[in-house]
Amino acid sequence: MPILPFRARAWWAAAIGLAFAGLAEAQDPAARWARQLHDPIPEARAEAARALGEIGAAPYVPDLAARLEDTSALVRGSAALALGLLHAADHVEAVARLLADPGPEAREQAATALGLLGARDRAAGIAPLLRDPEDRVRVAAAWSLSRLEANAYVKEIVP
Repeated sequence: MPILPFRARAWWAAAIGLAFAGLAEAQDPAARWARQLHDPIPEARAEAARALGEIGAAPYVPDLAARLEDTSALVRGSAALALGLLHAADHVEAVARLLADPGPEAREQAATALGLLGARDRAAGIAPLLRDPEDRVRVAAAWSLSRLEANAYVKEIVP
């Protein structure tokens, strides 16, 4: 094998390092999604949160919980849903706070997440969303209350 000049060796070393880094990322797609939680674009952060929930990336629950305080309602809602999908029962209180969020995306996903988490003690907080001005929030609240078997709240609203 010919002896390469220093620059060529450095280039090859960098290329091999990048190849191994890419291989490691391919083996752990959750790591890429976790990095995307810090993207400056809210839609990218929301997509990352949803993906982490859907692939069952439980090691990233603390990162998702931090996104419940994001500046974007879309991201807050996506993080709440991901926590619900991951059955992160330690974060029920934080998710429940989103039921009063000004963003309908956050209210909708928080209601859904609480249903997924089996948070029956939060049914009273979900019930007022049955009168929310946004259709999708009302549907999510009804679904959640049904999943929690809290039909008494639904009967108050629907005769």
